[in-house]
Amino acid sequence: MPTTYIRKGSSTPGEWTEDNLKNAIKVVEEKNMGVKRAAKTFSIPKTTLKRRIKTHNFTKGSLFPSSILGCGNENKIVAHINKLQNRGFTPYRDSVRYVA
Repeated sequence: MPTTYIRKGSSTPGEWTEDNLKNAIKVVEEKNMGVKRAAKTFSIPKTTLKRRIKTHNFTKGSLFPSSILGCGNENKIVAHINKLQNRGFTPYRDSVRYVA
């Protein structure tokens, strides 16, 4: 019988908010709570909280890199793919790369 993995952390990656981070850092710096307890209370991974306190980085930022093409060009490519699909053509990888 296969085993199923159950995530041990209290939160999934990227689900915490910037407000939770700031509140957790405030509580830890005032020495009202330890890092581990604050991380559990505010649903932030412990290592993330430790790293943010150490580097004084209190903003959340994106999990993924920004688009290389930019939003405008990306929207043009999406419109082109949708136009091809509406006319019954399959957008192949090479044709999309050519447009990009």
